[in-house]
Amino acid sequence: MLEYVIFEELAAQAPILDLGTAAGGNQVFINQALVTSGLTTITIGRTFSLVANTTLYLNDDDAGSGWDGSTVDAYFVIRPVTAGVRLLLL
Repeated sequence: MLEYVIFEELAAQAPILDLGTAAGGNQVFINQALVTSGLTTITIGRTFSLVANTTLYLNDDDAGSGWDGSTVDAYFVIRPVTAGVRLLLL
């Protein structure tokens, strides 16, 4: 489960980014503005699949996004999802 993404912007710029499950996509978030020269934490709280790997793409592919010359470190906080119990509701 992707719980959070923490960004640290290092170049005194203010980028606006997207995160998607496809190249150029924005299915997770779109046009997220990051804090200049600081930390931005985005809460995701999402499981993408219980049976397959998911690739995430951090990008600026739509008209409202841009790296804007920034330098960004991104930290993905991921929690493993353990085997669960299937419930039958009658």
